[in-house]
Amino acid sequence: MNIKIEENAKKALLELLGESKDEYIRIKAMLACGSSYYELYTDFKREDDTEEKFLSIPFVFDKYTYKAVKDIEIKYDKEIYNNGFYIKDIKK
Repeated sequence: MNIKIEENAKKALLELLGESKDEYIRIKAMLACGSSYYELYTDFKREDDTEEKFLSIPFVFDKYTYKAVKDIEIKYDKEIYNNGFYIKDIKK
């Protein structure tokens, strides 16, 4: 698993965690029209979740998302993207 996080996104993720009582960032993969899209929000760790840290930011994933997320990039721009965050697959 490889998560690339832009510097603006790192700052925004740390701020999001600081404003929340939850301790993790959850990335959730959803399947629509044959391709995946992702949701990102603060959450707690559930019993069957997998935890990973990237740039000292704690993430949690359900089983489906952990398998679906191979290489992604997280960007942040509040003026361009809904909720400020944009997650996309990056191909090698």
